Amino acid sequence: MQNAFAQDISFGGRIGRFYSDWNNVSGPDFLRSESSSAESWAFEVYANRYMSKDFSCGLGLGFVSRNSMLCYEPESEGFGLGSGFSMPIWSISPMTAKEFGLSDKLGVKLGVSLPINLIEASDHKYITNPFAMVFDGETGEPFVVMEVDGGTYVERKVSVFIRPELGLFYKLGSNGKLTLDAMYGFNPGDPLVVREFKEVKYDEQVYSGFRHEYKGDYWAVTIGYEYRLFSK
Repeated sequence: MQNAFAQDISFGGRIGRFYSDWNNVSGPDFLRSESSSAESWAFEVYANRYMSKDFSCGLGLGFVSRNSMLCYEPESEGFGLGSGFSMPIWSISPMTAKEFGLSDKLGVKLGVSLPINLIEASDHKYITNPFAMVFDGETGEPFVVMEVDGGTYVERKVSVFIRPELGLFYKLGSNGKLTLDAMYGFNPGDPLVVREFKEVKYDEQVYSGFRHEYKGDYWAVTIGYEYRLFSK
């Protein structure tokens, strides 16, 4: 029984690009929250138990790192500045998948997983000009003169998502295969992170009512490799 159990296990890993953004709920448009797509990479390693030849259940360990940006985007100036902090997220994902062969080597996979996420970040306070370190090369003065009172607050360090997946695989030999997966992670609960400003002083005016929310919903596309410890 132990040998049969071991032979039904596969191990895999995948890496890809990750897209997720903020919802700027209220406040003037010159101050916005965004996620930096250039730094958003997704990694996951997993192990599956094949209950039959083409149906599996498993567990994955994933990591996503992104930069949560506070952006100054005035319409009249024609440029933008960003000030952000890192927001890494770890996840453990129970998963299940069904494979459908299209040919001897090519096939389609439909799957769903329930990532349990942990945000490895803390609250971040803004008490001065968040763009004070960006200077005009000619005058030596900051590009933006602004005073803010507010911060970024992690509302839910732990969350559970629903993540359907659609993938292609190509068999390499009798046990290995290349994978290409597209997935959508959906947060059915409240926002994970909230950014609020009680007061913003800018251009000789005082603004209030800024609220930006990050629910964490995301798209990801990954490539990977899986090795199955038996073949049929």
